[in-house]
Amino acid sequence: MLTALAAVLGLCFHAHCPWVPSPRRTAVHLVAVANELPRPVPVSSIERRARRLAVEATAEECAALAARFDLVSIGSLVANVSLSVIDPRRTRVRAYGQLSARNVQRENFAGEVTTIQAVDDLAFETFFQPEEELQLNPENDDEFKYDEPIENDQLDIGEMVAQHLYLHLYGLALQEQSEWRDDLVEGTVVIDTNPELE
Repeated sequence: MLTALAAVLGLCFHAHCPWVPSPRRTAVHLVAVANELPRPVPVSSIERRARRLAVEATAEECAALAARFDLVSIGSLVANVSLSVIDPRRTRVRAYGQLSARNVQRENFAGEVTTIQAVDDLAFETFFQPEEELQLNPENDDEFKYDEPIENDQLDIGEMVAQHLYLHLYGLALQEQSEWRDDLVEGTVVIDTNPELE
């Protein structure tokens, strides 16, 4: 789930990496940041039967997301998102789907512009609950510990898609720097310090 990944990726600091998240870009709560790809969905419109929606970023939105994520450019970004209420007692919503992006350009660690020609059918899943319900959940309840808050009675599925793309790209950047390990336990914080700055 997204918060679990953010806990791992968003707290990795790389002194020599030109492509790392700023505090704004690693906001854990999906709807708590200014959104370059706004696609709000009222929670009242979501039922137990899954509702499928399409998200397609405009050229202007792709440019805004590229600027936010310190990329050179994003050629295109599309996604399908399904929403369903899985627990009506607490209005717990499951959001899941796939996203695809084309011609994503960024600077690598040598300062060269590289192009990821395609990100195809990247699967994602996030769960949401009203903030008051999240506060009632026991801290040791693994089922709900990574749920995101529902704010203003709506879900912004555009922001969710944008952040899932970002986490995927950041994971690729870590692989490029040979610091991504398959044995990394979920929730582990990896800190790469620069000895020259100590």
